[in-house]
Parts: sequence; C-alpha cells; structure tokens
Amino acid sequence: MQWVRYEVKGSTYDTFCIEVDRLFWAVRGKKCRILDGRWQPGTSPFTPDPLAPIESGEGLKPVQVQWALEVAKANEWKPLLGGRALLATEVSAFLDSRGKHLIQEGWRTLRILVLTGAARLFPGVKVQGSALRRRCFRCGAGFGGIRRTRCARCRDVCYYCDRCLVMGRSQACIPLFLFEPLASHLQHSVCAQLSFTLSGAQRMASRRCASWWEDGESDTLLLSAVTGAGKTEVLFETLARALSRRPPVLWAAPRRDVVVEVAQRLSRAFPSVTTVTLHGESGQTWREGELYVGTVHQTMRFYRRFSLVVVDEADAFPLQTNHHLQASLDRARHPDGKRILVTATPSTSWKREFKRNHWPVVTLRTRHHGRPLPEPRIIRAWGWHRRMTARRATAPLEAFVEQVFRTDGQALMFVPRMADGKRLITWLKDWMHVPLEKVAFASSREEERARHVEEFRRGVLRLLVTTTILERGVTVPRCHVLVAGADHPVFDCSSLVQIAGRVGRSADYRKGEVWFVSRVVTGEMLRAKEVIRSWNRGTRQKGGVEEGR
Repeated sequence: MQWVRYEVKGSTYDTFCIEVDRLFWAVRGKKCRILDGRWQPGTSPFTPDPLAPIESGEGLKPVQVQWALEVAKANEWKPLLGGRALLATEVSAFLDSRGKHLIQEGWRTLRILVLTGAARLFPGVKVQGSALRRRCFRCGAGFGGIRRTRCARCRDVCYYCDRCLVMGRSQACIPLFLFEPLASHLQHSVCAQLSFTLSGAQRMASRRCASWWEDGESDTLLLSAVTGAGKTEVLFETLARALSRRPPVLWAAPRRDVVVEVAQRLSRAFPSVTTVTLHGESGQTWREGELYVGTVHQTMRFYRRFSLVVVDEADAFPLQTNHHLQASLDRARHPDGKRILVTATPSTSWKREFKRNHWPVVTLRTRHHGRPLPEPRIIRAWGWHRRMTARRATAPLEAFVEQVFRTDGQALMFVPRMADGKRLITWLKDWMHVPLEKVAFASSREEERARHVEEFRRGVLRLLVTTTILERGVTVPRCHVLVAGADHPVFDCSSLVQIAGRVGRSADYRKGEVWFVSRVVTGEMLRAKEVIRSWNRGTRQKGGVEEGR
C-alpha cells in the first residue's frame, strides 16, 4: 500500500489510490495536485466528505458515467465486507478466503467504499500529537499499551499496540477499515430444538427475556442466574426470535473453553442456522454465518454488525477489568441492537448501574432440577502445601481423593499457580498412586489443554488439576471440586462461587462435594459460602424467578 499526499483548492488529503481520488474530484470539476509531502504513519488520513453516488443516465459527462460504473462495481463488495472492522492485512486475508484478492482492482474498490461513506478509514495506531494521546483504534488501548519499534514495513520508527497482539499486530503504518453494515432483511423462521423440557422457573425466565426483546424499551437486560441454572437454554427463545428477524447474533464469552461448550450446545439447538465458532484455534476466523459464538477478543473484527449481543460470564476476567474489551463489544453491536449480560454474581456496582438506568433484571435462583447447590466445606490445614511439596501424607487431600473414587466420581482440583499444579500432579502419582492415564493438568499455557478437557468430559480422566482457567464453562455429571489454597488472592468470592458451581449440575448424581482447603479462612471464602446459602434460601422462599429494575 503506497500513500500519496495531494492538494485540492488549498485542502490536503492522503490516499492509497490516487487514480480513484482523481476521478472523484474530476466528477466535481476539480483537479488534484500531488505534493512532495510524505504521509506520516499514525496520522489520520484526511478523507474528503463522501457525496451521494452519481447515477448514470442521459446528459451526464463521460467522467460521471465512469464514476457511476466504478461505484456500482464497488457496491458488490458491500455484502462481503459489511459489518467488519479489519486492518489492511486482515482485509487481504479475508478476501483471499472468499476467492478475491487485493490486486490493484481491489485497492480501487476499497478506496471507492471509503469515498462513498461505505467504510471509514483510520490508522491502526494513532500517534499524532503528544505521546499521551497515542491510541490503538482497533482495541482502544491508550498510551500505556503503545510500543515503539523499527518497522520493516514502513522502514521507519513505528508504533504498535501490545494489548491486542493476540489478534495480530495493529500498528501505525497499517490502516484500519470500519465497513458499515448492510440493513437486515426478514429471514426464515428459526426454532430451537431442545432435548429436554424446561422447568417452570426456566420457562418463566425465558418468556420474560423474549418479551424484553420484542417490546422492551431498554437496550440492555441482565440475566442473573445461579450456576447450573441453564441460562443458555433460557435464552434459546430470545435467540430464535433475533435469528428469525434480524440476524446475525453474537454470543461472546471471556474464556475459550466456555465458547467451545456453548457453540456445541447452540449448534445442536439451531441446526438450521450456520454457527461460527471464533477463538484463536477454531480456524473459522473468516467464515460467514447467522450465529457467532466467540471470545470477546474476536469482537474486535466486527463493526455495528449484530442485532443482539449476549455477553456470557460478563463479570469474568478479563472483561471485569478491561474497558477496551467492553468497548469492542459495544462497537460490534448495531446502533439499534440490544445486549444481554449474563452472570451468576453481579457486583454491587452493576446493581446500582442497572437501577440508575432503569434496565430490566431477570433473576433465576434455582437449577433446572430444583435441588439446592452444594455448600462448600471449609477445611483449615496449616502446612498442607509444604507436606504436599515434600510428597508426604497430606490428610485433607488424601480424604478428598478417596471420597472421589469411593463415590465413583470425577474431580476438578483447582490451584492458584501453575507450579502448584505440577506439584499436585506429582503428589497424586507418587503418594496416592493415581494411574498416569487418570490424571492430567490443564492451564492457559498447556498445549494439550483442549484434549485434557475433552477427555475429562468423556470420563477418561478422573482427576483434572487446573488453574482458574476452568472455573467456568466445564460441565461433567459426576463432579467434585477441591480448591487447594483457597486463601490465595486469585480466588475471590466470584471465582469461588463459579468453581463451586461445577458441582451438583446433574439431577442423577447427588454425591458431589466442594472442599476449600487453606491455611487460613478468608473473607472471600466466607462470602462465597454465604452467596450459595442465600441462593438456596431464595429457592425455597421465592420460587426461583424474580424480575426487577
């Protein structure tokens, strides 16, 4: 991509296709004068205000007819690119996947889309002005996330964003295109297929969510559902209505494991709809569909595309602390679209915000089988970590493992650090003599994590040692949970509640237990236990469903 700076009647512009700009101004009776000034990476390319395309017809000048033909040809690309937010390098990869290529004709088309208002153009990273005003236009990261480097692309000092490197490098010399979405058209009727019947509380919550989609004046809904309440199934009716009338729809989650599980459930429930799974290893980055299930990072590649955005586990890391990811979700939603925030543990600040904005809240306090959630058992064991590291007898860990095998169960064993996980694996093999094929370790850095999680779901593994990466999204019917080192700061109240929620999700297995093992008892542990107790009290007293603002 070669940039050219030119002047028209005292105004300066930058372009990557001077032939198109010359034609644009010729239609308006003006000429371009190319300047010697060099375009600076990271500055906003000043684009002329887009004017309405000129329709071909009698009495038009040849240059006007040529422009009208060029615009008509470029408009054929709108359905292909509409609703996307792509760097120039990503545009090339996306078009290659669709059988088109960014040769000279492709660059002409992109420039026409920019000049006619069908696309907006920004530098990937803005560095114009003071250092404090540097900003990544893709993820929104500010000065703290911008790094300086020598660039082989622009052969100069350049800047890139290290906050969204997982999505590919956004840098000053690579432009970002925001393609305006196309208007939604009425689609075929979509119905969800359930393999079971919703409980009374689930049906009531489902009706209220669907009613909000149809009639609600608010664009935001909070679905507060206890862990294992079947929140995905509760939203099936709302998803079906959105898919029938205004596709596409996005289901976003912070964790890849949650995305994989939800995508499988949604594809089974909506077989007539093309479901696209988006995460770093899905291989479906450029696939088109009506229902997208992806990590929140993947939403950076969309612009005003979705009529409905469901944010699953909306309070989980990194969403709870990363405002840039929240902004990406808002940018992916159509200006007239709606969003549903789903969580089991809404914070006090959330509750205040929803009350202040008069946003509706639907609360589901009971699981589908109606039984109470298992309450955590807090066990103080001073010196347990030292004894485990030394491969010696560690009473609470031994008792837990024996309980799992005695009840023919499986167990998720959570540890605060990766090093602790490896020590626990060694202890299980050497002291408890657990067969190698029955135990594994899963963390964010384990290459075989996906395989281990799948083997655990199938029952091949009996014990899965993990960090907080699996605190959400993993469901097995005969599950027990141990949190070894529950007093570590990484285990806050929300995290402990989610971890405890892995147990008791099946109506057929009632022997699952939750153990918190620690040297001291923290306030977070006590609050997590009280949250679960309050849910169980609410189930008995209020029938399971509440609605409010």
